Amino acid sequence: GRLGLAGFRILEARRFPIRYRARYVNGQLNMCLARIERFSSNGLGMAMRAYVEELRARALQLNERQDGLWHGNDYVIAVEPM
Repeated sequence: GRLGLAGFRILEARRFPIRYRARYVNGQLNMCLARIERFSSNGLGMAMRAYVEELRARALQLNERQDGLWHGNDYVIAVEPM
């Protein structure tokens, strides 16, 4: 693999599932709302704001039902030089 090509030997690798919580969902959607201010079309901005808030409601409901939104993994890899 790439670590071997870089001169490392893998000692151990672990994978940790990522669970997003309400704080992350709200942060991402708040960032979307901040960008809407840049839209040149007021009508499009209003429609997008309504969509973002509808998406927030659905995402937070799903987050509550599933105890977080699970997506992807983080990885920790212990290596040593060869």
